[in-house]
Amino acid sequence: IPISMLLNGITMMGIKAKLRTAGLFLKNVWMKEQPSHAEHELVHRRVEEVVSDLACESTLSDENDKITYVKLNSNANKLARLLIHEIQSTPGLLENRKSIITIILDHGQDLVMSILAVLKMNMAYLPIDPTAPLEKVCQKIDECRPLCVVMGQSVGVSAKVREFLVRRCIAFDIGKLKELMEDYDEDNISTSEQIVEDNHQRGLAVVLYTSGHRHRPQGVRITHKNIINQVEHHLQSFPMIDKEKLCIKMSPIFVESIVEIFLPLMSGVDSVIAPRSHLSSAIDSIEFLDANKITRLHTTPYFFKSMIDVLKRRDTGKTCLDSLHLWLVSGEMMHSSSLTQFFDIFPSNKEVCNAYSMSETTGDFLFSVYRSKKDVMKCTTMAKLPFTTLLENSSLYLQDKEGNVLLGNGRGEAFVGGSCVADGYMLRTLQDSFVTTNQEGKKFNDGCHIFQTGDIMKRLDGLYFFEGRVKDEIKMLGKNVNLHDIEELALSVDNALKAAAILIETEENTESIVLFIESESPSEETVPAVEERLKCFLESANVPCKIVLSRKIPILENGKVDHRYLKAWYRKTFVNGIRQTNVQTSPSIGNMSEA
Repeated sequence: IPISMLLNGITMMGIKAKLRTAGLFLKNVWMKEQPSHAEHELVHRRVEEVVSDLACESTLSDENDKITYVKLNSNANKLARLLIHEIQSTPGLLENRKSIITIILDHGQDLVMSILAVLKMNMAYLPIDPTAPLEKVCQKIDECRPLCVVMGQSVGVSAKVREFLVRRCIAFDIGKLKELMEDYDEDNISTSEQIVEDNHQRGLAVVLYTSGHRHRPQGVRITHKNIINQVEHHLQSFPMIDKEKLCIKMSPIFVESIVEIFLPLMSGVDSVIAPRSHLSSAIDSIEFLDANKITRLHTTPYFFKSMIDVLKRRDTGKTCLDSLHLWLVSGEMMHSSSLTQFFDIFPSNKEVCNAYSMSETTGDFLFSVYRSKKDVMKCTTMAKLPFTTLLENSSLYLQDKEGNVLLGNGRGEAFVGGSCVADGYMLRTLQDSFVTTNQEGKKFNDGCHIFQTGDIMKRLDGLYFFEGRVKDEIKMLGKNVNLHDIEELALSVDNALKAAAILIETEENTESIVLFIESESPSEETVPAVEERLKCFLESANVPCKIVLSRKIPILENGKVDHRYLKAWYRKTFVNGIRQTNVQTSPSIGNMSEA
């Protein structure tokens, strides 16, 4: 095969990337060093293929240092061998424990190195946020029963959490591990060196817990196959261009971090780790992205809107975020007004991917791409943005209330199948959402794995619209309504930045709808406008009994509304649900971290 043909066939890539791909081809095919199919389906083997290329000069940077992927891989090998030695040297540790290692580290190179090392050991990693409360840490440790925990001294782990971890697990300090690992070999870990995996953990790469914004968080079992499928989707749907520079901005406890961490490592593109202080500040994030010339960003609709608000107030004569050409927005539903405002600021040369995402599907599995304000206006229906494209190797089914699969247009509960679907939950008693499709009576034809999302979607001429949650579909005085519809209507009113509708049980065992509105300047004038809007489209029985105005609706770190906190706050603030006025202004409602 002529080299010219090979290079010309690689489109949308820079010269260095072309040479790197050509080098991998020559090494794997001509030199007969092609990995086995099973090995090739492991995340760390894919990374090793990239760094084995002599042309690989890509780097991972944080606020303190820069390291090449070659050195990062070598350090991960050393750390893996050290941890294998420590685990195998501890009597009884492998008994009654799962092949999982907990990682509690702040944003930085040590976090990525530790994750890569765990995978090389044939283990799965369980990330825990350093600031997580003791209750959440206890749940994860009790359910996952990890072999050990890797943590640092400088992160904000509370004394109670640190004491609990030391008592329940073997805890390793990353600083001490980095000193000791220098005595170990830096070559790639061979299969014979790895710890023999538990049959129940076969293929498992990471355990991520759902946000728990409505119910108790659940541990999702994500495999190597899931991760590789997601990364390949991004490479195929959004090919790398010359001078790409990616960033790791999301916390590792969220599913979006999987692509942020492994996409650059598996494609050989430079990556920069954002400081933890930039995770919640739109102003700091914009400065970081601009200064580092980041080319693509993964964020949430809430943070996307916050960044737009900051950009609208900037000096119009000053250019900003010129390098950032691709915005990947997922985690919750995005309002069309956010997109129209974005393209008012950036009329051209930008792409926004609005994705439908959840932990159980390893992130994005349904998406739409917008390149102009015209695209938004053409696709928008009643301020709702449709999803147009399904992830490669995935299937989407809609099922009506009678259990029939809808073949054409219609509205029903969404079921997702294919390589994106995770391997279930850690607690096997909660597996009802993961349907085995070869059971008699199932109408799906998708191999062996289907996830019942609990979300309602409408299919209209090939477009998919999110219609809310099945559990949010309620009947008030005989009239059906979905809480998501109430939120969408409220957001169409000026001065409403965010909306959250919740269901409150009264002492009479009846249910009432309460609507929270986030506004920069809470005013009683907002309430009549919202009520008028709701009455135009809803039955009178479905109009919220109360509207609560706030400067800040509480959100979790992934941008989702914390419904559990809202319900607790409401029950505490409203005695028996009774107030003299219809409006309760509450500037004190803040982020979950302030609760």
